Order: sequence, then structure tokens, then C-alpha cells
Amino acid sequence: MRVKILPMKYKTIKNPIHFYGELVKTKAGYEYLKKSNHLDRFRTEILSPDSTLIQKRAALWALGHIGANENGIRLIIEADLVQPIIHMAESADFLSLRGTCIYIIGMLSNTQSGKHAIVKYDWIASKTKGINSVCLPRDPRTLFTINEYTFEGSITTEPKVNAAFRALD
Repeated sequence: MRVKILPMKYKTIKNPIHFYGELVKTKAGYEYLKKSNHLDRFRTEILSPDSTLIQKRAALWALGHIGANENGIRLIIEADLVQPIIHMAESADFLSLRGTCIYIIGMLSNTQSGKHAIVKYDWIASKTKGINSVCLPRDPRTLFTINEYTFEGSITTEPKVNAAFRALD
């Protein structure tokens, strides 16, 4: 007996459209982004220790969608944003943020210019085309090195939390 688990042909799952990704596809949108301070604000969001994770992710997704085409990747490279995103992928304290950065780097690799920019930082860019390209560092230890931290306890050790759960019975 055989059980078919995977389909014969994989379906491509595309990212939903994003305002900035669509905007940069037009000449007027490209010019607007170039003159605006949006990329500077995104840089501030991703680099600021005061930004929340959701703010960092929102800025990263906007940058990924902007950089997924030839017009946008020029803006990303001119704003020198490839290196900070790669640095976050390799060293962010939150592993989920590293994962977001890895996905965004894959989006940036959709263009030849993006692949060239990524390779400069010792990453391997996928040769396939598509929005879901995967890029990885040549030395995978950079992704799996975690900074030392001090365990400060768990929410499950809080007496108030445990009392609240017992009260649910």
C-alpha cells in the first residue's frame, strides 16, 4: 500500500501584495520613495533598541517588498540597508526576528543586483527566481550562535499567574 503525501508538482505560494512593493514598481512611486524619508524611517525602526518587535518586522516587510524588484533594490542598496538586515539575521537576540530577516533577504535576492549585494556579505543567494528564494550564510554558525543571557525566570513561576490558573477550575 502506498500513501501519497506530497503532490507531484509543488505549488508556488506567493506573498500577498504590499503597498510599498506595488508603489516602487511605478516610475512615480519610485521617485516618491527616493525623495521621501520612508527608507530612513525604516532604517531607524529596524536599528532602534526602542522599537518593538512588531515595529521592526513591519519595517523589514516593507523593505523586503520594496527590494523585491529592480527599482526597489536600487533604493535599498543606495540607502545601505542590506548590511543591517544581514547583521540582524545573524545576531538578533530574538530568533523569530532572525527568521524574518532571512525571509526578507530571500526577497531581496529576487534581482541580480540584490543577489550581488547579498553575496558581498558572504551569503549564498539562490539561483532560482521567485518571491520565495532562500539565502543562507556561507558559514551557518552565524545563524545558530546565540548570545549569552541570564535566565530571569518564567511566567509559570509567578505566584499570581499560578493562582489565576488554579482559579479557572
